[in-house]
Amino acid sequence: MNILLVNLDSTIPNLALEKIRMFHEQQGNRVRQIKDSGSVVLPHSLLIGEYDEIHVSCVFKWNAKLCKRWEGKAQIGGSGYSLEIKLPPEIEALNPKINLGFITRGCIRNCPWCIVPEKEGKVQEVADIYDIWDGKADTVTLMDNNILALPKTFFKITKQIKKEKLKVDFNQGLDHRLLTDKIVQELFSLRYPDSAGNKIRFAFDHISYKKSVLKALKLLKKHGLRDWQTRWYVYVGDYDTTNTILERLNILREWKQAVFLMRDRCDKVQKNKEIARMYSWTASVSAFYSVSYEEYKERYKKKRKDYMLKEQSHVKKERGKKGTSRGDIL
Repeated sequence: MNILLVNLDSTIPNLALEKIRMFHEQQGNRVRQIKDSGSVVLPHSLLIGEYDEIHVSCVFKWNAKLCKRWEGKAQIGGSGYSLEIKLPPEIEALNPKINLGFITRGCIRNCPWCIVPEKEGKVQEVADIYDIWDGKADTVTLMDNNILALPKTFFKITKQIKKEKLKVDFNQGLDHRLLTDKIVQELFSLRYPDSAGNKIRFAFDHISYKKSVLKALKLLKKHGLRDWQTRWYVYVGDYDTTNTILERLNILREWKQAVFLMRDRCDKVQKNKEIARMYSWTASVSAFYSVSYEEYKERYKKKRKDYMLKEQSHVKKERGKKGTSRGDIL
């Protein structure tokens, strides 16, 4: 059989497609994978007809529109398309060793912006490091949504990571509310890759977490947290105000914590210029470190004003040149 796999929007290896690839290669089938971001020309219908099966994966719901041209031609899945469509059990059970994957699935939380509880249910262990690691790479990336909810599993895999002298990236962040002295000590004993900025990742997703975040920061400091050693995801939803965002950012800045501002895809957030400026401020490590948001905003305004004056001066000069030219012609 000839199998075509189509990745619509994942910028890292798509685990579902890798499982499908692994399954069909074990069956002796020929597998081809392509990336379709919506701008490429699809294989000609005659070529598509050469494939016995086509599988399309869409991770993010805002890319669901990209699925339309594959409907009727392919089997489509992924959380961006449907939470109901699942891989067959014999494929889901496979563990491609691509140095990226899940040790646990599911979560104990019920955050309103997150689909994980609906999609994956209660947290459960599904693999260990040896199901993910290819035996050669020096780094593994774990995509777990809340591995600390299963502390025994967490300590089991950190033992494996240390034994194999691996670096680890807890890519989705760790739940700061579940930190203990023992867990913090273990986190500081691990190595982290350059791709993660050598940082441990946490999340400060809502202003209501202020008390628990401060408690976590104190615990981390107690065990030797260095300045800018951790990165915090700060989610911005349509219910947020400038104050609820800025208060979180200022707390993290005061504690010298790196930030990644995660803006919701809704228009209210995406089109908000104030939030865009906050994003620029936090994205520039030197700016976030050295100046307050108020100072940054003033610099931004001055830079914008200087740019506009420069543009106006340029336009006047060009008009002057055109005027002289007309006079010369006359």
